[in-house]
Amino acid sequence: MNTDTDHIHHITPSNHWALSLAVFMLIAITVLAVEATTGLIGTDHYYLAHGLFGLGFPFLWHAITHAGEPGQPLHEDVLRPQWRYLHPGLAAGLDRMMAFIKDFRTALMVTAIWHFGNELWEDQLTRSAYRVDMDHLIAGVVGMALAWWLYRALAARLPGF
Repeated sequence: MNTDTDHIHHITPSNHWALSLAVFMLIAITVLAVEATTGLIGTDHYYLAHGLFGLGFPFLWHAITHAGEPGQPLHEDVLRPQWRYLHPGLAAGLDRMMAFIKDFRTALMVTAIWHFGNELWEDQLTRSAYRVDMDHLIAGVVGMALAWWLYRALAARLPGF
């Protein structure tokens, strides 16, 4: 039976990283297109860049950390020593650490640390007085919330995402 969703059945857990990379690239191309046409840097609508960063960066992290899934040339069994030769407790700890790094929530946490660090500290270094750009801060948070929503929607539709 042909349905509207038959085209997504070729997306398997071993190539979910490519879908994450495609989401990131679509967002990056959108940012470049807006910058090239109307401009973002130094304008009143620069908050869009913060929102799109919050939306796109977690998918880049997801793509990078999942590019080595089974069947791919960068699978961790090829790149790291065989953990099975280590003490079982150490191997289990390393497995938990890898699971943590590959979790999408970790990508959101790294994005949040970078975003809040940039807005609340680094951006202030060039200013004579401490002034937080609330529109930038809120846009980044909204972007991360949209990233979580999109991830959950993809995970519900694609098992193992």
